[in-house]
Amino acid sequence: MTNRLPEGLLPGGTSPVFTEDTLPAARQAKHTLAPGHWAALNVLEGSLRFVNLDTGEERLISAPDLVTIHPGLPLRVAIEGRVRCRIDFYSWSLLNNAARCFGSVARCGENVDASSVLDGAGGQKCARRAARLRTRETTDNPAAESKASP
Repeated sequence: MTNRLPEGLLPGGTSPVFTEDTLPAARQAKHTLAPGHWAALNVLEGSLRFVNLDTGEERLISAPDLVTIHPGLPLRVAIEGRVRCRIDFYSWSLLNNAARCFGSVARCGENVDASSVLDGAGGQKCARRAARLRTRETTDNPAAESKASP
């Protein structure tokens, strides 16, 4: 487990502050984040037990600590008495998503084998995402459109 988020993520929202009485049961049961989405679990007061269900590792997170939650990681949290916590959500920008589909991520230093990504539904999703990106670039920047057209 790490407390660092990769570079290039954009803030995607923040949960309300939860207490031992208001932390949703769904967060205390097995769950995961969607692909491309990250979270930071911030303990503001008290403690929570963070359980990585892939490895079985358990970690007590006490205020003012946080834990970074990776996409697709099966996890659960357990209340350890009185607690106040908040979850901050992050995701890749559209530009980074398109770059990841086609094999390179400039900001996070991660490389993806394009042939494995472009197989099946994943490839279709990447192609649609890249097309949306190209459309936005020409719509938002008329100069780019005139350069693209002879």
